[in-house]
Amino acid sequence: MKKLAMVSVLVFGLLNPGLSEKQAVPAAMTHADMIAALAEVDPSVARTIGAQPFTFPKAENRPATRAEIIALLDQMIENYKPAFRATPRGIRVEKGIIDEYNADSQTREQLARLVGWGFVGPVAPLVTNKSGTLTNEEFGDALGLALAQVMFLGHQPDPRWTPSLSTGE
Repeated sequence: MKKLAMVSVLVFGLLNPGLSEKQAVPAAMTHADMIAALAEVDPSVARTIGAQPFTFPKAENRPATRAEIIALLDQMIENYKPAFRATPRGIRVEKGIIDEYNADSQTREQLARLVGWGFVGPVAPLVTNKSGTLTNEEFGDALGLALAQVMFLGHQPDPRWTPSLSTGE
């Protein structure tokens, strides 16, 4: 696996000759980038599911920590919950994995809730990344999964097209 990663870094460098190997490694996402991304999607999501828009903290020019990302996602989900029209099937929460990679008890509780409702993958980088930060790509994956689940829970399917919801008429 390390050889494959090294080959991809070398190929990326060959295809982009102006970049060195150090530049090809993605940097940690900044707090300002995180707030900008969330503030960009929140009004559309809130309007679509009928929730109130979320109020974001002031953006800062420093790396965003995993704990901050988890806390902010958890707060956003709590803001959206009154607009949910469905309850998800429970997802098995691997407490051992969450405990192993997250020292803070509040972060562990938030992650268990987010994983259990399907907003975060059970072994996603948001849960298991040891560095304490995420890259833009990792954050984008986490945000995409969370928003897909928000949209799923905020939508009431039409019983005509969903046999499990039909009354049998």
